[in-house]
Amino acid sequence: MLNITNFNARQVYLLAFCFSVLGSAIIAGSHIAWHLTIGSLTSLTIIGVTFTTVISAILVFVYYKAKKHAAIIRGILDEISDVIVVKDYDGNFVYCNETVAKLYQSSPEKMLGKDDFAFTGNQEQADFFRQNVQAIMDSRQTEEILESSTDSSNGETRHFKSIKIPYLDGQSQPKIAVVAKDITDLVSLKEEADRNKKHLFRI
Repeated sequence: MLNITNFNARQVYLLAFCFSVLGSAIIAGSHIAWHLTIGSLTSLTIIGVTFTTVISAILVFVYYKAKKHAAIIRGILDEISDVIVVKDYDGNFVYCNETVAKLYQSSPEKMLGKDDFAFTGNQEQADFFRQNVQAIMDSRQTEEILESSTDSSNGETRHFKSIKIPYLDGQSQPKIAVVAKDITDLVSLKEEADRNKKHLFRI
């Protein structure tokens, strides 16, 4: 299925041009095959040019409309405090929101195509993340798990409750969407409560 939202403006204009060329070729072929008169050919040409022009205009309109909506959705996701990530089968970032970028002291654009190690320097953790998402994509089952990640700004370990949803993209390639809630404060409170409980038992 053709997904023009993955195209840039130049590619959309090229596609529109191809439709125009195709329309002209069909008109010329019809003239040769059916031995049309000049009057009939003129009418057919007008119809064909109008049709290809409309199709081209629709393509350009849909492209910019989709891009506008995508920008709105991206803006909304960037305002959400939860971690939102999409990764490919190799564990590389396909998308991430601003929350993730801040955690890794980067930007969403700079994170595309890279894995966690590129930002945390923690190879063991990056390997765990990669193996985990690959296992979930292979199983094709949504999972909820508890996991930890390194805050690149201070080296602090942050704790998350994550839901991981595997899916196939428009090219039937495996991807995984991850939404994670930072529960570091809750984990810290629980650890403090456990320490206080142990202290009371010693008294």
